[in-house]
Amino acid sequence: MAMGSFYDTILKPALVAVGLPVGAPEILAIDTAPAVPATRGVRLHDLRHTFAVMQLMSSTHYMQVSKWLEHSTFTFTPNTYGDWIPEEEGGAGNNLPEPPSAIPVAPQEIPSKVVPLFGRRSG
Repeated sequence: MAMGSFYDTILKPALVAVGLPVGAPEILAIDTAPAVPATRGVRLHDLRHTFAVMQLMSSTHYMQVSKWLEHSTFTFTPNTYGDWIPEEEGGAGNNLPEPPSAIPVAPQEIPSKVVPLFGRRSG
């Protein structure tokens, strides 16, 4: 018994079952039928991208998504999918407090190469 490809035996029937487009090669015209152009359906790699986007949109940390997808570097994931990482919440794992209000500090108290981020308290 001949085995079909993964696409023909598993992915194609699954795509049809959920109503997603299935790719098909071009069919050349013959005497009795006109040509049918090729159609691009959902590829397995498209599902991989969909998974990554859904995970990032739900605030899964990009390093975790990078591990799951086995990207070569952690920076590849935000470079590729960065537009899908929510900015307004900072991600579910962002539990850092808001920085305190800046306290004015006299310029002579801070070395010139230090940027005062949180101010300085007198004590």
